[in-house]
Amino acid sequence: MVDMELRKYKLKDIAEIVNGATPSSSNADYYDGDVIWFTPKDLSDQKTKYIEKGERNLTLKGYESCSAKMLPAYSILMSSRAPIGLLSINVNPCCTNQGFKSLILNKEICDVDYLYYYLKYHMPEVESLGSGTTFKEVSKVALESLEVNLPSLQFQSKIAKILSLLDDKISLNREINRNLEALAKQLYDYWFVQFDFPNEEGKPYKSSGGKMVWNEKLKRDIPKGWENTTLGDFCEMYQPQTIGTNELVSNGLYRVYGANGIVGRYDKYNHEESEIAMACRGNSCGVLNRTMPYSWITGNAMVIRMRNNDCCNEFIKQALPYMNIAGAITGSGQPQLTRENLSAVSCIKPMKTILQAFSNKVTPIVSFQLQLTLENEELIKQRDELLPLLMNGQVSLNSDL
Repeated sequence: MVDMELRKYKLKDIAEIVNGATPSSSNADYYDGDVIWFTPKDLSDQKTKYIEKGERNLTLKGYESCSAKMLPAYSILMSSRAPIGLLSINVNPCCTNQGFKSLILNKEICDVDYLYYYLKYHMPEVESLGSGTTFKEVSKVALESLEVNLPSLQFQSKIAKILSLLDDKISLNREINRNLEALAKQLYDYWFVQFDFPNEEGKPYKSSGGKMVWNEKLKRDIPKGWENTTLGDFCEMYQPQTIGTNELVSNGLYRVYGANGIVGRYDKYNHEESEIAMACRGNSCGVLNRTMPYSWITGNAMVIRMRNNDCCNEFIKQALPYMNIAGAITGSGQPQLTRENLSAVSCIKPMKTILQAFSNKVTPIVSFQLQLTLENEELIKQRDELLPLLMNGQVSLNSDL
């Protein structure tokens, strides 16, 4: 084991701090070119440490029209207002808008991954440097004065490597889950949109000449033996008991799902199984979430559960986006979905044997997705607990690392 010695710097001693800028938005010639340009919104949707490109590029003419400065690859992008503290490392040369104070590092003193984690841990100190009445902003001068304690470059690299390995595994799990989600959707589309589910001979039904019949209510051909039905006949729907935000518990054991996904933690759960929950209030009406087992689902979401309990609920999760849910939304000021309106939505009812065969295919996919999501929660917890211990030197590093 080797003890870690820290040396104190001002941030301006280890990095050049760079402002961003925005070309005139009224000039279309300034946008949609090849110059990578970021806004804080690009980082707000970012779930990985590194970022490749933003939502919108600039043209060279647009870049030259404003005071934005080009950042070399592997600089640190940090939003300095609205909100303060979104962080990423750019893997390509880029520039930003005025919502950033970005850092071009002296890499003879500082490891870029280490400083990324250091700023992440010390973000409350960065936020305390903000000033302003309408919204807080960290100025370049204030940020330059931030004190940074750095170990040797060798120790920085070792610490960053440990934390990066955890982040790499988290990113890999997310990528696997995205692929599993795409796989489930592709299978659903193949079976229930193109009607090429396996026939008695294991061949694609429709492509192999399977009989299709006209359905007057659905106004389309469907496989023989299938029916039209309504969501109310096909599924049980209900809004669970809600809880107020003041009842959430920061270190609660169980996840709480609202209209837009997880909104906090609680010390009780009201659903043991993973459910399909649809936002039923507000502008996100119709947005779907698959909840984790042992969660509390609030009344801002409608739980939609197939009446046939033998079938995996992945079927209804994949089927709902093809239904006319938008037509069931009422209320202009406060959009809402009621059980009565949802119950009347038309849908296809496949033969039970096909539903069961689909369930057998997707159940392992869903189980693996839930397992990876749970694993990521544990990895994030471990990383966040390890971060301060490594930064403060409370954990000694093995010299062989």
